[in-house]
Amino acid sequence: MRVTQHRPRPSGMKSLVIVFTAVCAVLSFDLEPGDDAPLYHLKTLNGFVDRREMTVFYALDNRSAFVECLWTKNESVDHLIQNSSSDVQYVFMSFSESAEGHVSWMQNRLKSRVEFLSNETGIRFDGFLKRAHFVIHSAGKTGTWIDWLLGNWTCRDHGCGINQLNITTAASGNFSMRRLDSRYDWIPEAVEFTNKTLTLSDFGDGCTTTSKNLMKKLALVYRGGPANCTYFTKIQNAQQSNASGVIVYSTPDLPLVDMNCQGDECDHQLQIPGTMISYVDGMTLKMALTQGDVNVTFTILSSPLFYFGVDAEGRVQQTGWLLYPSFLFLTWQAEWFQYTKELNRNLSKPADVVPVFERTVMQGIVGATTIIEVPPMKDLQQYSNIELDMALSCPGTRDSTCAQWDHIVSLYICCNMSGPYCGQELGRWITPFRRRIGHWLTPVRPLLPFFDAKRCNFTMKLDASWAMPWLPSLNIRFSNKQQDNSNITVPHRIQPLFRGGKFNKFYNSRYAPISFYVGLNDVHVKLESVITGHGSDNHNCAEFCVTSHHFVVNGKYEYVQTFSNAGTPLGCARRVLDGVEPNEHGTWLYGRDGWCDGQEVLPWVVDITECVHQGKNDVKYFGLFNGKDPDPDPKVVPGYIMMYSNVIFYRKMDDSSMQDVI
Repeated sequence: MRVTQHRPRPSGMKSLVIVFTAVCAVLSFDLEPGDDAPLYHLKTLNGFVDRREMTVFYALDNRSAFVECLWTKNESVDHLIQNSSSDVQYVFMSFSESAEGHVSWMQNRLKSRVEFLSNETGIRFDGFLKRAHFVIHSAGKTGTWIDWLLGNWTCRDHGCGINQLNITTAASGNFSMRRLDSRYDWIPEAVEFTNKTLTLSDFGDGCTTTSKNLMKKLALVYRGGPANCTYFTKIQNAQQSNASGVIVYSTPDLPLVDMNCQGDECDHQLQIPGTMISYVDGMTLKMALTQGDVNVTFTILSSPLFYFGVDAEGRVQQTGWLLYPSFLFLTWQAEWFQYTKELNRNLSKPADVVPVFERTVMQGIVGATTIIEVPPMKDLQQYSNIELDMALSCPGTRDSTCAQWDHIVSLYICCNMSGPYCGQELGRWITPFRRRIGHWLTPVRPLLPFFDAKRCNFTMKLDASWAMPWLPSLNIRFSNKQQDNSNITVPHRIQPLFRGGKFNKFYNSRYAPISFYVGLNDVHVKLESVITGHGSDNHNCAEFCVTSHHFVVNGKYEYVQTFSNAGTPLGCARRVLDGVEPNEHGTWLYGRDGWCDGQEVLPWVVDITECVHQGKNDVKYFGLFNGKDPDPDPKVVPGYIMMYSNVIFYRKMDDSSMQDVI
């Protein structure tokens, strides 16, 4: 058995730094995520910034309509102002040779929106301006390590690269223009057209149906028009005319936006992609169409990195992907730094630590397994805190080396192969979409009876044989050791209850009430469960539908766990401070049924002592969808509920009786 006293490395950092910018390589620093960030000293409009505090850096590259949209969209700037913690600093930069003019424009944008929000809400946001710094030198020419990093850390996929349209015309030759693709998820992504060439056809304002056949063509559509119809209507009408995709050109007075559906429109998936260009570029294309054929090729130029960060420990970090142009994503990364700052504070507290895995390769359903010697039960019972310190990393040092899909990670324990607890689940996590920063501290003291022998087998595995590898690190932390045993109550016995299954019309019929017995020495009785919903039927169950799970004790005391967060647009994004890894590659933002991508699944524990009596008791379970029995279309594959549930019995530690008296 190896038990160590755990302390994180000391840090002189008081806060965090996030950096959003892009740059050309000048100096060589060979930095990787997790390395200590060197100092920097940058001249700004109001002086200098050189504090290694919680700071966000962003550099405008006006070749990218996406990066520029973060500033031109009021909603994005408002989110930055309203959702930023008071201990976060921001540094803004520009790649332009006229960087000082660009950052002056950014400063004026912030001042304008701060004034607007203060007048609208009655809340003063002036303090935000004191935490915003505007660098007057061009990004890439600051003479600091930032130049090297932004030129060498690649940026691909969502929010990265320079999206363009390459135009070939009969009369005007070839030229390029910026484009801003539509919001993801309601229509296919325009990236599917990359390096493909299609012929353009004028489709007016797209607000009315037409008999015009646009087979294998792109529809050029005006953003405005007398009908002022939605983007959904414009693209739907083009789709009905057999168009392969849509290019919307803006009005003279409005900047580019990431087109999105509205309300009930979002329930209907369209089948062709769309992108937006400026009014001037749109008029150029309309003129070219009067002179002959216009062919359009979608291209993506490589770009330097636009965003990165320095965390509370002074380490340089990636900031993930922006799924659409909004400063919200950058505030979520700042929240992650706040979360890890608090996590590290908790990890710095005294604890006896049993190492289990250390960046061990875990792949598929085989996973990783090890046998560890643990302290004897009489010693373990003296700790009032038992926690799983779990970190989940990837084969490489960058997020791009991480697996692309979310999977269930389960930790199973078996200390006594002939005992009742062998093979029980001790912890559960959900992998993120391509991020390597996950780290959680999960309380599991109620499951102490699982440690019923000196040598324990731990198996951590994924839920699919084809799942790509992850590198988990796991320590079991025993802390807050009590000296006076007379006041300690300890979990000494567990009775497993219900397991999950297919969430169909037969789901509840498989569960009969289960009896359990409360002994004379039992001073507390608790109900514990870990429940998550997965899969997708015609109701989006059980991943994105609201389910409730009901435990009825002795026929009249009902305890309910309801996952009302499921299916909400930002249900998981709003939980970064609870440990959800931000800015993942997929649809991590949406609320799920009892879980989020890139987060632990916390056990649900309720005290039922007042509802039980000595001797025989019983508990009944049933699960509902929107308050009713699940009843998916029998023609579709139903979702499923993954559940472990237990009754846990506590007694005083100084009770000399080792036998349960019923």
